[in-house]
Amino acid sequence: MEVMKFGGTSLGNAMRIMHAAGIVQSHAVTGPVLVVVSAMAGITDTLVCISEHHSAGEYAKRDALTALVSKKHQDSLEELELPSSLYAETRKELDVLLNRFIEQLSVFASPLLPHEVDFVVSYGERLSSLLVSAALRKKGVAARHVFGSDVLVASEEYGNASALMDESRKRSSQVLQPLFARGITPVVTGFFGGTAAGTVATFGRGGSDYSAAVLAAVLGADRLTVWKEVDGVFTADPKTDIHARFIERLSYAKAARMARAGAKVLHPECMEPVRAMKIPVYVRNTFRPEFPGTLIYA
Repeated sequence: MEVMKFGGTSLGNAMRIMHAAGIVQSHAVTGPVLVVVSAMAGITDTLVCISEHHSAGEYAKRDALTALVSKKHQDSLEELELPSSLYAETRKELDVLLNRFIEQLSVFASPLLPHEVDFVVSYGERLSSLLVSAALRKKGVAARHVFGSDVLVASEEYGNASALMDESRKRSSQVLQPLFARGITPVVTGFFGGTAAGTVATFGRGGSDYSAAVLAAVLGADRLTVWKEVDGVFTADPKTDIHARFIERLSYAKAARMARAGAKVLHPECMEPVRAMKIPVYVRNTFRPEFPGTLIYA
């Protein structure tokens, strides 16, 4: 089984979502795939602003940004050009999610409590998972969106939680194995899990990488592929440093050190779950899927 994680830039609009779905489709013919998704590009930042405006009592600003988030996903759904029955089903689910978000915001007092902030900022992944699963179904891949809070048990360190591995292994198996047995590709929201108390806890910015690594570990995946907008891991940011060199292979330990030193390619805690299970990690470019990317291994 392969776990494939797609970042926000890879899911930035309907065309990119369909492109990502095509990558999954090409891999799903050879074996089971589990997909982990980030929020669409820019959405998490907007949700952070929504939480800040709510906490400050700036409800008009909050509502204006909420409307933008809704329009972004509704427009993207239209642009996927789904068959009529699939469109109607997905539109209904999207409207339910958006209405629940708006209703919950109206219930929260100001300022937001830490677990309420995490609930708000987790919504980007929930919305993108709907669109990605619909795109996969359009391409003929049986897919179903799954919320991370249903498969990953998180500590109550809101904003910087960790996954509880034994509990997550049990819950993931209960939820995901029946889907695999039926030939369904799960599309799991990254970035957050659910606490024992039933609240949402996020894993910090970039936490979708960590979600994917944990899921790969608890499910015993053969490999984890992290799809980004760059060819792999570089010695520096290739967008700003013309001398940045591509790294073909590196160790788990080196990748972890680079992440903790500020490299933005992977979440700092991403390596630990896969290193413990000796699962190879590939960092590849969504927009150049023919390029092998960087291999991270022992």
